Amino acid sequence: PLGLAAPAGTPRPIVDKLNKALNTALASDEVRKRLAAEGAEPAPTTPEEYAKIIDWELNLWSTLVKETGLKPK
Repeated sequence: PLGLAAPAGTPRPIVDKLNKALNTALASDEVRKRLAAEGAEPAPTTPEEYAKIIDWELNLWSTLVKETGLKPK
C-alpha cells in the first residue's frame, strides 16, 4: 500500500490536517483517474488504520525473511 507518513512526534493537529488534505485529494475525480491509470485504487483511511496496515506489512515481510533465511546482497 502507498500512503503518506510523517516523522514520529509530528503534532496531532498537523497529522490531522495532512490526513484531511490527502483524503480530500483521493476523493477528487482527477486524482482517482490518475491512480486508475496506474492500476491503483484509492483507499482513504485514518492515521491509526494506516499504522495498523504498516504494522501488518512489516510483520508479514519480516516473518517471510526470517522463515526463508533471505539475506541482503
